[in-house]
Amino acid sequence: MQNNSILNEKIIYKDYPLLIYWELTRACDLVCKHCRADSIKTPEPQELKTYEIFQIIEDIKTNFSNNSIIVFTGGDPFKRNDLFDIIEYTSKKGVKFALAPSATPLVKTQHIEKLKTLNIESISLSLDSYDPKLHDEIRGKEKTFHKTLELSEIIKSYNINLQINTLIFKQNINDLEKIYEFLETKIKPHRWSLFLLVKTGRGISLQEPTKEEIEIFNNRLYKLHKNSPFIIKTTELHHYRRTFIKRMLNEGKTFEDIKKTTIFKGRGIRDGNGIIFISSKGLVYPSGFLPIVVGNLKKNKLSEIYKNNEILIKLRDPDNYEGKCRYCEFRYICGGSRARAYFTFKNYLASEPLCAYLPKDSLNTQKTL
Repeated sequence: MQNNSILNEKIIYKDYPLLIYWELTRACDLVCKHCRADSIKTPEPQELKTYEIFQIIEDIKTNFSNNSIIVFTGGDPFKRNDLFDIIEYTSKKGVKFALAPSATPLVKTQHIEKLKTLNIESISLSLDSYDPKLHDEIRGKEKTFHKTLELSEIIKSYNINLQINTLIFKQNINDLEKIYEFLETKIKPHRWSLFLLVKTGRGISLQEPTKEEIEIFNNRLYKLHKNSPFIIKTTELHHYRRTFIKRMLNEGKTFEDIKKTTIFKGRGIRDGNGIIFISSKGLVYPSGFLPIVVGNLKKNKLSEIYKNNEILIKLRDPDNYEGKCRYCEFRYICGGSRARAYFTFKNYLASEPLCAYLPKDSLNTQKTL
């Protein structure tokens, strides 16, 4: 292997998160099978008040130095009556933001037009299959597939970056190429984010692929990725970064070539390291899928929690990890899903359970498996 200095570079986002996922409400009209939480039809009285949200945004503006992007999500953020008050305040403060609404009739053309004037970074929609029946089955409501396509066209008509999120689980893992072809020919998004199921919340009813199936999947994804007209990223599928880098090197590419890719730019980002999650009630978690409370925004500032919480500090350093993740030569770039490790082993520092790779330091690895 060529000079592997980029593999030895420890990437720790200790001063600010790159992405702040903010669940404005748990209320939602969909009943998605993999949702991290049980959605409800109307907002709860314990949710953060508008003025409390403004205070948190002020803290983000002051202490994260414009390095963070807030992704307003839910539930469905359109279930909050003050959504545009929040978005306008965020925009006025110069804080970058994106939106992840549910594909329901609550989202109108005039809303998307207004979001454009407020300088939104992107809007994400979910599409879990090229087959309308399977997608609607996962989302728990008929005609959601067609609403997603309709909203996609409206978003693109206003030149807003469109991200498509796709859940990967046992039932659709073999449909990768068909989903890709559908996106390439019908939707043409700016970015495609593939999320590997974490069995949390309602997701416990779905079946994970095996680690061997995921290894094959990662290599299939790489073949598509090489010539993709849109950006491809993975969520809770961090070991795809290892596949991507190894395949590029095997094809004669250099580390300088790798440094130019979006996969390289996303290295090291995972639960608690460059990512933080705010619940509708102001509780802070390392990610939306790792249900360990690390702070409460009704008591402390987000900036203080992110920088000083002991659990987050542990999560950021892969040298704290256990099992084969501790010895893997790709641990700084990958690090595995801390959320999946927690749900499998009740230990957020344990090895990524759905990774089939055996690190080079196999002697130490065997001792700790």
